[in-house]
Amino acid sequence: MCVGEGVGMLAFLKVCSRALCPVEGSVVPDISEHLGSEARFVRVTWVDNAGIIRGEAMHRNHFERDASHGFYVSQGAQGLPVMRDAIVPGSGLGPAGGAWLIPDWSSLRGLPHASGLSAVMGDFVTAAGEPWACCPRACLRRAEEQLAELGFALEVAFENEFYLLNRTDDGHMPFDESHYASAYGLVDAWTILDDMARSLEFQNVSVENMMAESGPGQFEIVVEHGPAMRAADNFLTVRETVHAVARSHGLMASFLPKVFPDSGGNGCHLHFSLNRDGQNVFPDPGASDGLSQIGRHALAGVLDHLPALAALTTPCPNSYRRLTPGTWSGAFRCWGHDNKEAALRVPADSGDGGATNIELKTFDATANPYLGLAGVIQAIIRGLKESIPLPDPVDVDPATLPEGSVMPMPRDTGEALVALEADDALKAMLGEDLTKAYLAVKHAEWHEMKSQSHEQITRMLLETF
Repeated sequence: MCVGEGVGMLAFLKVCSRALCPVEGSVVPDISEHLGSEARFVRVTWVDNAGIIRGEAMHRNHFERDASHGFYVSQGAQGLPVMRDAIVPGSGLGPAGGAWLIPDWSSLRGLPHASGLSAVMGDFVTAAGEPWACCPRACLRRAEEQLAELGFALEVAFENEFYLLNRTDDGHMPFDESHYASAYGLVDAWTILDDMARSLEFQNVSVENMMAESGPGQFEIVVEHGPAMRAADNFLTVRETVHAVARSHGLMASFLPKVFPDSGGNGCHLHFSLNRDGQNVFPDPGASDGLSQIGRHALAGVLDHLPALAALTTPCPNSYRRLTPGTWSGAFRCWGHDNKEAALRVPADSGDGGATNIELKTFDATANPYLGLAGVIQAIIRGLKESIPLPDPVDVDPATLPEGSVMPMPRDTGEALVALEADDALKAMLGEDLTKAYLAVKHAEWHEMKSQSHEQITRMLLETF
C-alpha cells in the first residue's frame, strides 16, 4: 500500500515500533515527533573501513511490509579504499557474497536537510542472522559487552572541528580570517552555526557549545556525552549535518585533519570516562591527580596502546600532517594534567570532586568511529585487567625535554599500521577477518598517498571528509 492510499506516518511508526532491533530485546522507540508526514524514504547507513559514510534509501512501504528487513550489500563494500570504489587485493573480500544491512531502529531520525528522507544506522548480519565479521558496529558492540562483564560502561563525548570554505576558481578559501575563540568569528558565522545546531537537535543530538577555532574559517561543535554506540552514531550525524547545512549556505565544510599547511588542524578530540551503576568512577578528590585507581589503570591501558590505536583513530595519511609538535594535537605519547601537547590529557575539574574524564587528542573525523572506540575500550580493558601502572605525567611541553625521554606518536600511517600489526590485543578485538580487511584498505591508501603532496591529498579528500 502506498502513501497515497492512506498509510500515514503513524501507521508506519507503529509497524517499526513492533520490530526488534539487531540488539536482542531492544525495541524501537516512538519518535514520530521527529518525522513529518512527507518522509517517504528511509536510508540505512553504514561507514566503511575507509571512513566513508554510505547508505541506501528504500521507500517506507518496504519497511511497512517487514520493518526488520534491510538490504543486501556486497561484501566488497568493506574492502574499498578512500581513493576509488575498487576492492583492495588482499582484503579477503571479493565481488561474490555479501551481508544483510539491517536497520537499528533505535537510531531512526528525520533529516531536516533532506526533505522526504529519514535515516537509520545499519548492522551487517549474515544470512543466518549472526553479526558479520566485518561489521564495525558489531565490533564496537562486542567491546562494550566485554567491558560490561567487568561492570563498566564507557561514556563518550566528541569535540568536532571543521573548516567552512568558499569555493573559488582556484579551489577554496576560508569563510573568514578569525582567530581562536574570536567573538567576531562566532557572530559572523552564527546564522550558519545556529542552523547546524538546530538541525542536530532535530535529530536528537544535543549541542553543548560552539566556538571559532584557531584556523581561518575553522569552528568547533561539541555535542553531549553518552554511551559509546550512540556517540559513534552522533559522530557520523555531525559530519553529515555540518556538510549539508554548509551547502545550503553556499559553502563547503571539511573535517579533513589538515586543510591548510600553516593553519590549525581538525581534530575530533575524544573525552571518555567509565560508569559503574550509573556513577562516574574516574574522580577521586583525595588523589594527587584527582583520578581513582580505576581511572589510572584505564589511562595507562590507552597510553600503552597509543601507537597501534593511531591506526584506528588517526588512520589517514593526512592525519599525520596535523599531528605535529606545537599545535596542541597530541604529537607525543604521554599524558599530563591539562597539557594540550600530550596525546592524553586529564582536564582540570571545576570543583573539588576530582578528574571526571580523560581526553584523547589523537582522534579525527577520518576514523571509523565504531572501530576507534572499540580500540579504546579494548585498551581500557587491558589496563584494568592487568593493572597497568601509570607513568609519571608530563606537565611541560614535551618538545622541550631531552631527546628520547618522551616518545613521539607515529610519524605517518605506515608506522601506525606496523604498530597495529604488532598489537595482538587490538587485533583480537577486531577479529581475524576485520583485521585483514582493515589493514589491506589502509595499506592501499598509504601506498598510494605516501608520496603525494599536501595539495594532492587535500584535493582528493577535502569533500570526502
